[in-house]
Amino acid sequence: VGGWSSWSSWTECTATCDSGIQTRNRSCSNPSPLHGGPECRGPQIQTRECNTQPCKDLCPPNMIYQTAEECRGTGGACPRLCLDQAAQVECASTCYEGCYCPEGLFLQNNSCVPQTECSCYHKGALYQPGENVTLDACNNCTCVSGEMVCSAAPCPVDCGWSDWTSWSSCSRSCNVGTRRRYRSGTNPAAAFGGQDCEGSGVAIEFCSLQPCKGSAGDWGPWSECSVPCGGGYRNRSRVSVVLRRIEFSTCNLHPCSVINCSSIADTAYSGCGPACPRSCDDITEDQSLVTAPPGPVLSPGSIYLLGKV
Repeated sequence: VGGWSSWSSWTECTATCDSGIQTRNRSCSNPSPLHGGPECRGPQIQTRECNTQPCKDLCPPNMIYQTAEECRGTGGACPRLCLDQAAQVECASTCYEGCYCPEGLFLQNNSCVPQTECSCYHKGALYQPGENVTLDACNNCTCVSGEMVCSAAPCPVDCGWSDWTSWSSCSRSCNVGTRRRYRSGTNPAAAFGGQDCEGSGVAIEFCSLQPCKGSAGDWGPWSECSVPCGGGYRNRSRVSVVLRRIEFSTCNLHPCSVINCSSIADTAYSGCGPACPRSCDDITEDQSLVTAPPGPVLSPGSIYLLGKV
């Protein structure tokens, strides 16, 4: 926690008569706050009026004459100055017999002004009414009626990744497995409209690439070919956890033989047989456009269906 230094001496009065102003200050340096500790509490500046006697027999046009008792009857001598409006300023004036600003007006630069025209004291500097000053990256302060009014919106906080965790154990002890590691978007977490973390919170890589011993059995025998001629396929299989468990190959690639007419009863081979239809599929054809190809000649009225008459 910070501590205040001693008060400085009062400054020279700003006027020799008709009420001037004196100030003194102290600093939060005994000791200074460290490691984010709180600042000092209380006022940093004190003010008081000085040389309050009239310069002439009468008070200035914008001031009024009051006795000390009249001053105390109207609430005391504070606040009398524009500077007294600031949060870190303390009025140290006492009631006296002399010239005062009328109620609702405050002394500034040896003149009485309404509060809306008062300057503002902020961090060691004076600012005019309506003047802005940067407070931090997200907030500004504005001089309003002798006091700096500051916004207090929290600044956006962008997400930050934590460190990666250690890799997990591999999912397999041989052949190909995977392992994982993780991180979280909590360093810091996104807040007040800040950006989310980019990227993934999970990383995956392959592991245990050495082959397993005895993990697959021997291939079984080939299956029967799917067709007797014209090209078919066959397969064989084996017992395995991760390796290929079935494979295929072609078989019986030789062409199928031509039909022997002598093997079909009531037929004879002809280079140009009678007109269609000669099979059930030909019944829907336009008879005038179809000429039968060479092949078995059927008896009148017979239909050839799947090798049978």
